[in-house]
Amino acid sequence: MREGSVIRVPGLGGQGNPPGDLLLVVRLLPHPVFRLEGNDLYATLDVPAPIAVVGGKVRAMTLEGPVEVTIPPRTQAGRKLRLRGKGFPGPAGRGDLYLEVRITIPEHLTPEEEALWKKLAEVHHARA
Repeated sequence: MREGSVIRVPGLGGQGNPPGDLLLVVRLLPHPVFRLEGNDLYATLDVPAPIAVVGGKVRAMTLEGPVEVTIPPRTQAGRKLRLRGKGFPGPAGRGDLYLEVRITIPEHLTPEEEALWKKLAEVHHARA
């Protein structure tokens, strides 16, 4: 089903002899994860800051379930990663899934992690 699709139910419409057809227009509720454009799906992908810097793998949700996505080193916030054929099915085939990267930083740090982040900040400031 697509937004705006019409379902015809014969004989359940308005008064008449014979009764007319009932026409139902499909309206889709927003999905909590995906946004649909044509056959392509769009979603946000949270990537921890260290993975965005050095690269690695994170899990992403698709219509079929979770998959591992490779994050290239030095990935910036807002970058879109495309998963071919993981979009919405349609008559001409499946669309793609576009994941927009959102960089996340940890809310809670161990003392060791905090010391590493401080050291990284010092190195960065020394280079600037």
